[in-house]
Amino acid sequence: MKRLVAAPDKMRGTASAREVAAAIGVVARAHDWVADEVPLADGGEGFLDVLGSRLRTSNVEGPLGEPVQAQWALDGTTAVI
Repeated sequence: MKRLVAAPDKMRGTASAREVAAAIGVVARAHDWVADEVPLADGGEGFLDVLGSRLRTSNVEGPLGEPVQAQWALDGTTAVI
């Protein structure tokens, strides 16, 4: 049995890490491999996506004092900003 761990980061502007991992998994399984899909992020854009938590949006003050929308996630009692 052939086994694969699909652990990609996002493809900026194209697909999320979760979508890339799923696409790799589909192809691997089509060729009789066992595939584990493990989307990753480097802590930048797309990081909240791989946590699998429900994303929330809040209006906050940006670095120049202007209002901006910021995404964050809450997992139990831990907030990720």
